[in-house]
Amino acid sequence: MSLDWQELVPLIAHDARAFVRKGITHAQLLERQLEPEVNSATAVHLRTIIDSQLDLNRFLSRLVALAEAQDDNVVGDILDLNAIVLGAKLECKEAIAKAGGELIVGEMPSCRVPKRTQIVLKELLDNSVRFAHAERPLQIRVEAEATDKLIRVSVIDTGTGIDEEYTEKLFQPMKRLDSVRSGQGLGLSIAKAIIDACGGRIYHEQANPGASFTFEVPADL
Repeated sequence: MSLDWQELVPLIAHDARAFVRKGITHAQLLERQLEPEVNSATAVHLRTIIDSQLDLNRFLSRLVALAEAQDDNVVGDILDLNAIVLGAKLECKEAIAKAGGELIVGEMPSCRVPKRTQIVLKELLDNSVRFAHAERPLQIRVEAEATDKLIRVSVIDTGTGIDEEYTEKLFQPMKRLDSVRSGQGLGLSIAKAIIDACGGRIYHEQANPGASFTFEVPADL
């Protein structure tokens, strides 16, 4: 019997998240009930339990996103590139501000791209924030150009950059680039899966300083 994990993952994750949400709800209720008299050590332990459950819930959501992204039969809706950039910008606005960063969006060409590229752009912006340099102001630039054949969008930052030793596994699922700053090791693989499904490509280049990620999609989708 052959199993299609792309179909199984959302089903399994749905049930797993139900258990996780139940645990979160009861832990949060307990936290509120104990709040007036709980000692600091107990409060820390309880908050750690809640945070770990929230992290697990996010992780399951990301697994579902990866499974859905790898559906190479779905390009989805097509939207104006400016709307895609604006949507990703709004999604990442708080995280960029919290990091003390600045987002600069260049002039966007008049063109249309798959709606799912907003997820790609958000993942790249999140990656820039995650790898911000501790001693250098974070600046992120979004640039784009379009030809008759393809649309190219780049995200360039002034962060720490990516070590050359990690470039081969950048887009592989569950490959963390940094034990401290890396997330769940799924963001770039989700981005790649979406771009692959759109018939495009995504790649990394070193910037000076920082990193540069570019994705390209066909102009005739």
